[in-house]
Amino acid sequence: MCRRPRPPKQRLILAVLLRYANKAVSSDLLIDALWGGRPPRSA
Repeated sequence: MCRRPRPPKQRLILAVLLRYANKAVSSDLLIDALWGGRPPRSA
């Protein structure tokens, strides 16, 4: 089975969600993982 590579941010979100499997993941944690504390205004 061949799959297309996903964009980096989608892969990062998946990695964070897998790391915290079966636990609530806050939007703050995801924002920090994606943008390192400097999110765009639209985040």
